[in-house]
Amino acid sequence: MRQSELIGGEPFTCFPFVKASKMLDQYETIDGIIESKLVVKKSRFIGLATSTRNLESVEEFLGFVRMQCPSATHYCYAYKIKLVNQLFEYADDAGEPRNSAGPPILSVLKNSGLSNITCIVVRYYGGTKLGVGGLIRAYSECTRNCLSTASRKTEILCSELQIQVGYSQVGTLFKLLDRFNAELMDVNYNKDINIKFKMRQQKVQHFQRQLNIINLVAEEM
Repeated sequence: MRQSELIGGEPFTCFPFVKASKMLDQYETIDGIIESKLVVKKSRFIGLATSTRNLESVEEFLGFVRMQCPSATHYCYAYKIKLVNQLFEYADDAGEPRNSAGPPILSVLKNSGLSNITCIVVRYYGGTKLGVGGLIRAYSECTRNCLSTASRKTEILCSELQIQVGYSQVGTLFKLLDRFNAELMDVNYNKDINIKFKMRQQKVQHFQRQLNIINLVAEEM
């Protein structure tokens, strides 16, 4: 494991997967933005969860929630993002007592069977302290309520690639792309042909081996 710096300057832990799997480029997440509400001793909790494919989308979702709830006392959150060979998990207490908000949210996410997901629970303080135990229960319950109403969907991770090819080889390349179910993004005809496309990540290595046979190289975009 290694420690790195991320949003807000707080540390997160990156867990490399020990073993590759054919299913690593497929995961289950939620569809749309899901909301739940909870009131505990006049403190109002609003949970919002959505699918986030990368760290940039987490930051965008945080900005969206802050705009939707501009007067909240706390914006506590956690996320779980799975890439091809790494899992990124992060939790932020956002001013609540240590480990009373972010980690309980993350614990629910980790036990949900979902990936590439962020849940933010905002709190409007109601004048009565809940104690660490009360906060853990409130943040956990709000997160569980959020996920229990969510529609689930399966997502497939793709790589974006580009190849420069001569006119004499383009027919062979298009047949290969079709065989690997690649999705064309752009084709630019000049002296050579520059082709940009998307492909399931678990197919890329095999595709590259086939390219080597016809002396072509695909570059990650």
